[in-house]
Amino acid sequence: MNCQNCGKELEAGQAFCSHCGQDVAAAETSVAATSTNAVPAVDADGYPLHWVGSLPIWENFKMCMTKKFFTIQGRATRGEYWKFSLVHYVIVIVAALIGSVMESSKIVESVLSLLSLALFMPSLAVMVRRLHDTNRSAWWLVLILIPFIGTIAGIVLMLLKSNPLPNKYGPLPDYSNYQG
Repeated sequence: MNCQNCGKELEAGQAFCSHCGQDVAAAETSVAATSTNAVPAVDADGYPLHWVGSLPIWENFKMCMTKKFFTIQGRATRGEYWKFSLVHYVIVIVAALIGSVMESSKIVESVLSLLSLALFMPSLAVMVRRLHDTNRSAWWLVLILIPFIGTIAGIVLMLLKSNPLPNKYGPLPDYSNYQG
C-alpha cells in the first residue's frame, strides 16, 4: 500500500507515513468515502491541502540549528530557507553592532569568529536543501562565487517556487506533524 499524500510505500500497520507524516488511517477513510480512484486533494498551485511548508520562525531556526545542522539530504521550502536566513542575519547584525560598540579585543573577535563558524554549516546545508527543492544540485552554489552576478543568481534561486511533486531529492517537506 502507498501513502495517499506522497506516494511512498507503507509498511503494514503503519499509522503515519515516515516520509511526509500523513495519517494513514485518515487518508484511507477519506479515500474510501470519496471514491476508489481518488487523487489527493490539492490547491490551485498543486500543493496538498492542509500542507504546512514551514514552521514558525523561531522553531524553524532551532530545527535548522539542531536537527538539520549537517543535513544536506532532502529539501527545504522557501519558508524554511528565508525564515532561517532572517534570524541568521539579525543575529549577525546584532553581534556586529555589539562588537563595534565594545572595545576591540581578542575576546570580542573570538566570539564573533565562533558565531560565524557556528552559523556557516547550517546556512550552507539549508541552501543545499533549498536548491534540492527546486530540483537542482548543490553545484549551483558555485554561481555565488561570481562577483555581483552570483549574488543576484543566488537570490533568484532561493526565491524560486517549490515543486509540489516528489523529485530525486525526496518528497515535498510537510511540517504539519513536526514535534520540536
